[in-house]
Amino acid sequence: MSTDLIIIVTIVAVLFVAICIEGSKGGKK
Repeated sequence: MSTDLIIIVTIVAVLFVAICIEGSKGGKK
């Protein structure tokens, strides 16, 4: 279990949530 992998997964998850929130605000997918 490498720390780099955990960091990458965390960043991807945060970006995914941020994109979803921005999409909801903008009214586009």
